[in-house]
Amino acid sequence: MFDSSNLTIKFSKQWAFCAATDKGMVRQVNEDGWQCWAERGLALVADGMGGHESGDVASAMLCESLDSAPVFSHLSERLNWIEDQVNKAHQKIRNYAKQNHGNKTVGSTLVIWVDAMPLGSVLWAGDSRLYRLREPKGALEQLTRDHSQLNEMVDRGLLTADQAQGKKGGNVITRAVGAKEQLHMETKLFEMKPTDSFLLCSDGLYNALPDEMLRQACMPGSTVEERAEILMNQALDAGARDNVTFILIEPLSQYRQGHA
Repeated sequence: MFDSSNLTIKFSKQWAFCAATDKGMVRQVNEDGWQCWAERGLALVADGMGGHESGDVASAMLCESLDSAPVFSHLSERLNWIEDQVNKAHQKIRNYAKQNHGNKTVGSTLVIWVDAMPLGSVLWAGDSRLYRLREPKGALEQLTRDHSQLNEMVDRGLLTADQAQGKKGGNVITRAVGAKEQLHMETKLFEMKPTDSFLLCSDGLYNALPDEMLRQACMPGSTVEERAEILMNQALDAGARDNVTFILIEPLSQYRQGHA
């Protein structure tokens, strides 16, 4: 069972953030990391590359990379700064691998949520994801697209989306911070409404649970802490073969209603 005392709650003027992480039921080390700079409208989940050297070090370096964000007048300046900081962390991780592990691969996936109401942005590399839940229909939408071999095969017309479902090798990622000489992150802008809820997570969560359980965790009706605890326990009960890390982000008004 997941200890609810390990949940972390943070607040901005608009949002409530609830973060949880666990090593899962198989792995001996938790190589995931997360960070939330609530007042600056930033949240990050990083998944150190399992099976490689010091994935936990790589994810920790990324979680420290945005600590010193200044105030920006424009979203474009903010996104450029984030990309620069991640690229610095990328080089730092590669230098660490060279100095400590004989140039073996050390890396981490990354997903960053950026609040720039009425716009939002997500930057990512790899298969950590950002989902959005929009009321009143409550449909869960995946805003990121996994950087994986299977998705590349679908893009090239070598497989259909249906053929890719369940095919072995889907967890082979093609982009990660620190993994290759050049880092190619992807950036996406999207509409953000004050009533939206969001879920950032590593693949250990969505590989353990169906989308409907992820959707229920974002739905109002109980406190975000209760929903986060249930979500983590569901992943652990399902066998959680990888580390599990997520951040639930909900409107502050929704958080207050849940605690009324």
